[in-house]
Amino acid sequence: MEEKRKRNPNFSLQDSLLLTQIMGETHPDFHDMDMSFHKVDKARFSNRISKATKNALWVAVTENFNARAQFRREQSILEKKWENLQRDHRNLYMDFQREISLTGRGPIGRTLSVLTEAVIDVIGKQSAAVVGAAGAAYDSTLASLMLSSVSDGPIFNVMDLVPVKPSQRYDIIV
Repeated sequence: MEEKRKRNPNFSLQDSLLLTQIMGETHPDFHDMDMSFHKVDKARFSNRISKATKNALWVAVTENFNARAQFRREQSILEKKWENLQRDHRNLYMDFQREISLTGRGPIGRTLSVLTEAVIDVIGKQSAAVVGAAGAAYDSTLASLMLSSVSDGPIFNVMDLVPVKPSQRYDIIV
């Protein structure tokens, strides 16, 4: 009968912070470009960054982690853990930023954890992974002007920027 594979211990907060710290350190081969291990891992393939380069990166991360951590981890486990940390804490950060931007809700009831802040510092607060491809939040000014229901004074039709009188606001035929 086959032996069951022994389950690895869960990552502690210190282990997760150690992995985050290592991924934020400058890669020695890309010191001239000031690229961290994370940036090299996420970079596109080029004449300088290949699959072999990324594999060597994870070997170096694994050796560095195992030299400083309490429990030894395999390369594949560290890669998976880093992907999970990015995914989970990016979502927490985005939810937190969304909550901050809401108006009229009073003081914010929660703060970010140390691990979330560390992961976001490595990823970058302005990276496309955090902000999104557009790079900016939805600006509702145009929508507000189009749906404006102010009863006094002229209303502007934002499509052609021609003043419209309040009596012409609705074209409802009865």
